[in-house]
Amino acid sequence: MAFLLEEGPGIDMDQLFDAWKETARMEKNMYLAEHMLESHQANLMSTALSSPGLWVNGKPPTASYLEKIVAVVGSTEEDKVALETLVNLFAAVKEEYIGAKGHLDVLHEKIRIWQTMSANSRKVLS
Repeated sequence: MAFLLEEGPGIDMDQLFDAWKETARMEKNMYLAEHMLESHQANLMSTALSSPGLWVNGKPPTASYLEKIVAVVGSTEEDKVALETLVNLFAAVKEEYIGAKGHLDVLHEKIRIWQTMSANSRKVLS
């Protein structure tokens, strides 16, 4: 990242805006994927509560069982596969969001470094 003070940080406003838009788009996708996962988990827990066939010893599952078992692996193999798919989707989207946010942070840091170097060079000159 060597740049001469008179050259500036080599970042224009269009780059910053594009990075910001990409970060915002990825954050939205992350929230949507998280909502899909949570909605599916809520549906599985509701089904477990309202289906006597899934109850243990004639009693509905406890809140702890719902949160730690049903929401994580479901009640059937099909539930487990669906949950794994949604978790993997959420993880992939979150990874992309973290990458986009990291890129935006690097652009901001380049500007901050250039500002500091520029200010320090002006101090030396005065």
